[in-house]
Amino acid sequence: KFIATLSSVVSPDATPKALWPFESIGNVYIHPMDEESLLECIGDRHPVAIDILDEICAEDDGRCLSCENAQKCPICSNIAALRDEKRHGSLLKILRYYEIVASRRLSFRDLFSIFSQLAAGSPYEYVINGKRTSPCKWVEKQIELSSSNLREDRLSALFAIASALYHNR
Repeated sequence: KFIATLSSVVSPDATPKALWPFESIGNVYIHPMDEESLLECIGDRHPVAIDILDEICAEDDGRCLSCENAQKCPICSNIAALRDEKRHGSLLKILRYYEIVASRRLSFRDLFSIFSQLAAGSPYEYVINGKRTSPCKWVEKQIELSSSNLREDRLSALFAIASALYHNR
């Protein structure tokens, strides 16, 4: 049934079909990448990129929200910033301009990479004493150092936290 349904929507027809999401298949999403941008509205539906952002910024299972460092955590701040309609609207506009200038459409893979980089950064950024660590442990250490008596440690930690914020990436 899946193959039959899938092949029925794929055609050489010049008229694009709004296939995101394709309701009758369940959790399968089809998007005509050669005809539509993931950053633009499809008919009366919002851009697919909004769905991706919503998924990345979805409420977690409570770990971050109940964390004692949530108020100072750049990752929590980044996710909150990306949830904001005005901010993600501006981000999508910038990405759409990139598509036009670069003469190429951004793929799902591109958007997942860009959005996750903006939210959490790269795993290579989270290093303590030369060893990679989890983002949470890194934030915890930076917050600890930000109240250090040593001016150099304090300034270094505050700079690290500030540079991990979405608008500084």
